[in-house]
Amino acid sequence: MLFLIVLSIAAVILYRKLKSKYRLLDELNINHPKPVPLFGNVGEFKDKCPLDVFKAWRNVYGKVFGFYEGLRPSIVVCDPVLIQQILVKQFDKFQSRPLCTPFQNRYEELGILNTHGELWKQQRHVVATCFNTTSMNQMIQKMIFKSNNLVEKLGKESTASPDGFEIAELLDRHMLDIFAYSAFDYDSDSLNNTEEIMYKYMVEFSKVANTENPVPGIARLFPALTPLCQYLAGGKFRDAHETQLKQLTQLVEKERTELLNDESNEKPNIIRKLLRTTASCKDENNNTCKRYLSNEEVLAQLTSMVTGGLDAAAAVTSFLVYCLAMYPDIQHKVQDEMKEVFQNDDEITLDKLSSLPYLDMVLNETQRFYPVTPGVARYCTEDVTIDGIQFKQGMPIKIMTCVMNQDKEIFPEPDKFIPERFSKQESEKRHPMSWLPFGAGPKMCVGVKLGLLKCKLTVVQILRNYHIETSSETEIPIKTKLHPILAPKNGVHIKLVPRISKY
Repeated sequence: MLFLIVLSIAAVILYRKLKSKYRLLDELNINHPKPVPLFGNVGEFKDKCPLDVFKAWRNVYGKVFGFYEGLRPSIVVCDPVLIQQILVKQFDKFQSRPLCTPFQNRYEELGILNTHGELWKQQRHVVATCFNTTSMNQMIQKMIFKSNNLVEKLGKESTASPDGFEIAELLDRHMLDIFAYSAFDYDSDSLNNTEEIMYKYMVEFSKVANTENPVPGIARLFPALTPLCQYLAGGKFRDAHETQLKQLTQLVEKERTELLNDESNEKPNIIRKLLRTTASCKDENNNTCKRYLSNEEVLAQLTSMVTGGLDAAAAVTSFLVYCLAMYPDIQHKVQDEMKEVFQNDDEITLDKLSSLPYLDMVLNETQRFYPVTPGVARYCTEDVTIDGIQFKQGMPIKIMTCVMNQDKEIFPEPDKFIPERFSKQESEKRHPMSWLPFGAGPKMCVGVKLGLLKCKLTVVQILRNYHIETSSETEIPIKTKLHPILAPKNGVHIKLVPRISKY
């Protein structure tokens, strides 16, 4: 009897303690769905696309609302004016970002995606040199070489399957090859060999980062259980990470050795730039000095580039191919623009790829329809009040761009595919923070130029050689998944019809 009384009292105390954890959003006057003790609002995501849940909450609670992920409160922001304050004007108070997965492997904490403050500034300066226009011009020929390999592969697939085939996985592998060769001078052949180390790493990363994987979800809900969850679910990922790290280490050491014997130091690849570019820092006497990234930092940046950009570039390209198949009139307009720009000239240059404004519009509308990066996440690093809304230190802030993409006030007729809404004239009518496919402010995606270049080059190469059509297996509408970027759930099934003339 005494045991039952003690147990009942303990249960009441625990319940009240848990309930007290859910007072913060009310105290901050932030509208939010009612949480369930211990689990918060995560139950509302069960068997639903998380993006649809956020859209539904936006319709009920407005442009700023909260929710509880387990015991942890988060604030969701869908207001462009407030977003500008968070990402740009008061960036110093929101400069840290949550991890895309709860599991961290060796050196990953030193990657630019995970650092902040002075260390991040130094790394950002160095990494930015890898993605400027000069670097893109230096890498373009190797990218073209790999894109020619893709065209050859697609020709074989089209001949073997004239009624259509699945192209998304081929694009995944192609994006890895084009990046590894142009950025690392590593002649990866994932397109024909799925045993490539980097490809196997990306496969395991996708499994761990997939929102349908319950084990990482438990780690997010209950951070204290992260070591156990990582042991249970992260073994293959950890092994793949170590194998890839060994390969990257060999590539770095090769470049370092060549650098010592190369007086010009001008070899055009990202590893070389990371090794030879310095960042400003302060010494122990607070004097300004220069430093190189450590070996661990270089490896961390390379790993971040692989995980941070390849999946996104491949997914954007897959969705773009799908949209071109679904809207043949739009596809013909893109091909007409290509004909005007290339003028029967087979040579592809960065200038020509940058002179395709209609393709840019189609690419933007594709990303609005299928937001590969559905949102931007930050941690509030100090208490601050903006426009009457209180943000507490340590609180996650989620900027859900996927919700804004469907906002009728920003994009009229959001369910229609209208590339012209991204013309210069129409874009100037919108708030600059209403369209954020790659984030904004100092922590905007540093590799956006390379990502878009890979996507446009790949699609241009396909459209020069083929018309893209739907097949009997094309999903209408296409189903999607989060892992952690938005991607086609069952691939993209299309049919390629060879063109008589490239233009």
